[in-house]
Amino acid sequence: MNTLARALTGLVIGFALVGCVSIPSEFDFAQDAGASAQVVMPYPLRVTDVNGREVSLPPVIEFPYTVTLDAGPSVVGFQYGEPWGTGDENQLVRGPIVEVAFAAQPGALYAVEFDAPADVRDRAKADDYFAGFTAWLRDPGGQRTAAVPTGSSGGVKLNLTESLAGSQPADDIATAAAATEVAPDDAARLESMKQIWQQATAEERQAFMQWVVAPGN
Repeated sequence: MNTLARALTGLVIGFALVGCVSIPSEFDFAQDAGASAQVVMPYPLRVTDVNGREVSLPPVIEFPYTVTLDAGPSVVGFQYGEPWGTGDENQLVRGPIVEVAFAAQPGALYAVEFDAPADVRDRAKADDYFAGFTAWLRDPGGQRTAAVPTGSSGGVKLNLTESLAGSQPADDIATAAAATEVAPDDAARLESMKQIWQQATAEERQAFMQWVVAPGN
């Protein structure tokens, strides 16, 4: 990552360190707080619906994250989405939406797991990976409940190199990176981040956005 990409990354990290950016890791979709259960979701799975209700997570979230839902018969839909390929072949590839149905017990903690790809550098292998995509929910006793396809693709394949070449407004990028409101006193720093983004090359923007998607990589 070169100078401008590092500067963008540093600004976002700086916001987080001083508390100006709150990257959420908990999402509450329960109607009854007294009778709820929790599901832990790993990178890079994003919940799409809970008990038939479509939900929308912020662009930037902390993995793993926790979803709280009402106890009782439950259905959670989710989707895999991760950058595949290298260089100009790099794409944010989303798999089909799958869902898992289970009886959520009050106070219980469940975990969604899946067979992760061995290597995401070869974009050509993504379709084969999704053809055999396997995920499941593990209950507190260790029992697995398999996720099943919903038949919905739920998204499109996005070429990061093209989409980050300048077509997306700086305000939108700043909002996605921050995923929260910025305090008035930090308006100058936010403006600096926007200016750096506008000056960055396509490669620098791509490097930064890959960091946003997977900061640990």
